[in-house]
Amino acid sequence: MTTPTLTHRDYTIAWICALPVERAAAESVFDETHSPLSQLPTDENNYLLGRMGGKNVVIASLPYGVYGTTSATSVVTQMRLTFPFLRLGLVVGIGGGVPNRSTDIRLGDVVVSVPNETSGGVIQYDYGKTCLEGSLQRTGALNKPPQILLTALTRMAGDTMLPRSQTGRFPSDYLQIIRTKQKDFGRPANDWLFHSTYDHQSSRKDCSSCDKNQLVQRAPRANDEPCVHYGLIASGNQLMKDARTRDAIARELNVLCFEMEAAGIMDQLPCLVVRGICDYCDSHKSDEWQQYAALTAAVYSKALLSIVPPVKGNVAQDQVLEITEEGKACMQKLFKLITTDSMKGMNALKQVERDRTPGTCSWILQKEELKCWVQRDRDIDGQGLNMLWLYGNPGTGKSTMAITLAEELPRTDYFSNGDRVLASFFCDSGSEFRRMEICILRGLLYQIISQYPPFLKPLLSKYRIQGKHLFTSFDALWALLLDIGRVPGGPEIYCIIDALDECNSDSQETLLRQIDHSFNNPRPTCSAPSSIHLLILSRPYPELEQYLSAFKSMDLGSCREITNDLRAMIKDRVEGLARRRKYPKSVFEKVSQILEEKAAGTFLWVGIACAKLARVQSRRAVETLQALPQELHSLYRKLLLAAVSDCDEDDHRVVMEILGFVAFAQRPLTIIEMAEACRLYLDTDMESRLQFTRELIELCRLLIVIDNGHVRLLHSSLETWGRWLDYYSYLKGSSYRELCPGLAPIHVAAHWGILPLISFLLPASLEDKDSRGQTPLLIAAQAVQIEAMRFLVERGSYVNSVNNYHENALHITCQNSQYNNCAMTKFLLDRGTSPYVCDKENMTPFLYAIGHQKEDLARVFLQNGFYVDFRIRRRCWTGRMVNNCISYEVDHSPEQHSNLGVQSGLTALHFSALNTSAKMATLLLQYGADPNARSDTGDTPLHLAIRPKLLEHNDSVDVNLANDQGDYPQHVIPFERDYASSILCKLVAKGADSSRLNGAGQSCLHLASKAGNLEVVRKLVNGGHDILMPDIDGLSPFHYALRGRYLQVVRFMSTACESLLSKTWRSLDHFGKNPLHHHVSSIFCSAEMIDFLVQCGCNVNDVDREGNSALSLYMSSSHLYIDREIFQLLLDKGADPLCVNHHKENLAHLFMHYREEGIGILQILLKCGVDLAARDLEGRTVMHHGAIHGVFDHHLGEFLREHGVLDPNVRDFQNKTPLDYAVEQSRRTWPQDYSGLDDRWDRSFNCLKFWSHFCIA
Repeated sequence: MTTPTLTHRDYTIAWICALPVERAAAESVFDETHSPLSQLPTDENNYLLGRMGGKNVVIASLPYGVYGTTSATSVVTQMRLTFPFLRLGLVVGIGGGVPNRSTDIRLGDVVVSVPNETSGGVIQYDYGKTCLEGSLQRTGALNKPPQILLTALTRMAGDTMLPRSQTGRFPSDYLQIIRTKQKDFGRPANDWLFHSTYDHQSSRKDCSSCDKNQLVQRAPRANDEPCVHYGLIASGNQLMKDARTRDAIARELNVLCFEMEAAGIMDQLPCLVVRGICDYCDSHKSDEWQQYAALTAAVYSKALLSIVPPVKGNVAQDQVLEITEEGKACMQKLFKLITTDSMKGMNALKQVERDRTPGTCSWILQKEELKCWVQRDRDIDGQGLNMLWLYGNPGTGKSTMAITLAEELPRTDYFSNGDRVLASFFCDSGSEFRRMEICILRGLLYQIISQYPPFLKPLLSKYRIQGKHLFTSFDALWALLLDIGRVPGGPEIYCIIDALDECNSDSQETLLRQIDHSFNNPRPTCSAPSSIHLLILSRPYPELEQYLSAFKSMDLGSCREITNDLRAMIKDRVEGLARRRKYPKSVFEKVSQILEEKAAGTFLWVGIACAKLARVQSRRAVETLQALPQELHSLYRKLLLAAVSDCDEDDHRVVMEILGFVAFAQRPLTIIEMAEACRLYLDTDMESRLQFTRELIELCRLLIVIDNGHVRLLHSSLETWGRWLDYYSYLKGSSYRELCPGLAPIHVAAHWGILPLISFLLPASLEDKDSRGQTPLLIAAQAVQIEAMRFLVERGSYVNSVNNYHENALHITCQNSQYNNCAMTKFLLDRGTSPYVCDKENMTPFLYAIGHQKEDLARVFLQNGFYVDFRIRRRCWTGRMVNNCISYEVDHSPEQHSNLGVQSGLTALHFSALNTSAKMATLLLQYGADPNARSDTGDTPLHLAIRPKLLEHNDSVDVNLANDQGDYPQHVIPFERDYASSILCKLVAKGADSSRLNGAGQSCLHLASKAGNLEVVRKLVNGGHDILMPDIDGLSPFHYALRGRYLQVVRFMSTACESLLSKTWRSLDHFGKNPLHHHVSSIFCSAEMIDFLVQCGCNVNDVDREGNSALSLYMSSSHLYIDREIFQLLLDKGADPLCVNHHKENLAHLFMHYREEGIGILQILLKCGVDLAARDLEGRTVMHHGAIHGVFDHHLGEFLREHGVLDPNVRDFQNKTPLDYAVEQSRRTWPQDYSGLDDRWDRSFNCLKFWSHFCIA
């Protein structure tokens, strides 16, 4: 049914959907539809207007085929301009469900976003900071739904919620709507959930050819009615189609659903997210359930709207301005300008800096200074009271405070009547659009007019006169702001400007002069209207203080609440560190104490210090923190030194260039722009260039960060420090390694290539050395002063002089990676400089040319007769595969001279192999390098560089040479890599035998199984390799697959070798163990693998030679912790909780080996009938075992006391009490790698001593 046309002001509810099927479902539940209304020319949305649940609703959908958070943000931004009275939003459509044991999510169910203590209900899981090794640290938090919708949810869920769950039913009358519309939005018959380890097996979209034995067994529901689940929703810009990634993120964030739009909307409009589940975010994803899921989400949303109270717009409805064509043109111009500058400010800064500790900063709303500013009435005289200046030193949380004000002020009672508007602008010296006074005014005016459309009238009156020039004139825009403040009946206007000190100096001066003139002027005709309230946050710089000190102000650093906030932040951060780095209590307390002592009121210092601690082991935490300087600039200096300390010469230079560009750039540079600026990796492909540049940027961690693809300073205070440091002076200072203190004039002249001065100082100073042993010739070589070098050599400089590092001029020339220096090298070789001299690293100049991959430079050596197989005496060899990696070991032998007759050692081809340089290997082979040369440990170059391209260079490579450890080239393949299969095939094609055993009795199948490489395993098994062949340790490829986390490999072996393994599942091997025993003993033990092994026939109650069952082996093996899910799974599979091994140890005894903090598992064991007072073969009780393993704490003591088995003085057959064992262990000296273990036994000893006294008393 269609009704007469309404106006824009009548619509207060926004409904956003992404897909056509979602829009169709929404339209189908309208009670009535309305005629379309006019739109701004900049508004490209397509709207559907109508009424449902007694509310007028605007439906907007994303452009066809353009999905994700960015597109959603654009749609809502344009929507709010056209419909300025929108108060609430619903994001309605389909999503992918996250199945888990606690929440039985089925296809067609509905998931609704609800906030918890740490999240607003929606989490942007793919947004954050890129950290070391590519990991993602999520930052920021999205807004929670408005109170009015949460209240409606409470009523809705309360009426339908199932007992003891977060799951509800649909209201019965709305279920009828679903049934009546199933003709158009049909419910499919098959709801198939496959195990997360089983991928889609066909190119067809449906799962008709997938193995139904891989379906998860779920209890059938009583009917096909959809359920409603309340919880967290994950939102991002990528479609989730991988079950493993889904489960990993879901475990971390505890989400119930994945979708792609909500994160772009939550901060633009107060809204709730409703998603109908159409798939399980795995490779089996299809479109079959989309229509029905879209319908259930739409029907639920309609039911919710029916109980939401009537919603009114922000301003009086009789104050709406009809937008003329002229007004549209004016708004279009302002919209375009604002889209490119200030709109980026708030959202970008919220994501970066709003990761604040809960409960902090909100106190600012209760300060008298702020109350006076907010409550200031336009009828009360008092010049300057509308201005408030909040100031503080760098890093004291000013921007976080500004964000708090911008977010929380509109939620206070002051703004509840709709007679006030709030605008905010966040200045940023790193953005050309956020550091100019005119951008500040455009940003504030845009927000003010958007919230109160009648303010378009004064805007239009000025626009008619000045046209587009209005938006480029500061004076005109300031006059417009004052005129808006004088509009009769208009709302109070509140403006927040953060970080004014980050504007350029001219903009600062212009804005401050105008503020002083307008807010501190006794003449009423010149002063700002009393309805305009201005709050500025900045550092207390003199150029700002001379203007702003005349107004009401507050020093944030002097507020005692700052100290409380800082203490809360320290507690929050250290608790997080303690969880992740497993801090002992003493370390936790000491770290907290040092942070409080050294923070000096600076949040930034705490943040940087904690970021530093995040990469430090717990045993190093205290000393690391103590070494950090207290003052902020000193900390920056320390971090810079740490960033470059591990760099080589080349990286050091580039790091300094990167820091310089970031500090001085007019705007943040992208990664590729940074690569261009520093001239990095010009000869590589784009993907490699980006990755290599990213790695260099990460060397500067804690100083600069990559944010949304742009490189920026961690904090604006770094810019001040960076310019004070003076990048160019630092480059000159970094030449300290080139020009030492007390150097002679000849050295300065050689460095700068000043030939007249060199001539004047010769010949007396020709061989003068500085403190590093550098002669003028060596200094000229380092500074790439070729004319100075020629000049010095022609006048008799000794061409083979060496410095303190035994480097000659060729070494220095070849180590300078900035230039190829072919001419210099040829000049030195022609003049007799020896290319065979080794420096203290036992490196020749030629090897440096090879290492820097300077093909032209290396060719100069070879064309001048350099012996290509010259060997150096550095020892280097490959180790065996350890933890899925090849271990290279290097021995830097001190100054051992090499000569042309040496028959062993590393050649240049070895060196290029170690550097995985196919280009240099090709060159060396062209010049006759021996591909079968052996190092001191028998390694050929092929052992050192198993890479696909290297195998293509020469047919004379012998693939059947073993090194001293018995490893053939095929044994050192990195089987954990995707390219392992390709390498193996090439080796086999050249004559390698994949079944040949190495020194450990292992074939390629052993190594591939250990690495979990299914592709290689499949090839080898299909080629006839034996999966049960033991190595010298008795372990077969099947054992290695079982001991890893490679269910796919084990699953393949079970199918491919079904007859061979038919008896293995149910029998014990030569270790006296069945396959389940091997897996539960592994650190990689998983519930999925256990489930599969039991299905294959493994008996959970078989015991090994020690009498241990699968459950007792799991309890006593070296795991990071005892996983209660695995423990319960074994019990569910029939494991006997009362089993006792040959040492008479029950599960309670064994649990003491690796007991977690809680006593939950002990409670389960007690319920199962396990005797907590039982003694083992040595007469030891649970208390003895707890003392021996250092796990006895007050929780355990209290638990044992409650159940009548606490006896700290009980003696075993050696006449020892638990306290005796605790004393022995606490006095033991532990290796350094056993960080925290000594504290563990100290705590155990103290606890036992307490309970001993307790029992005596």
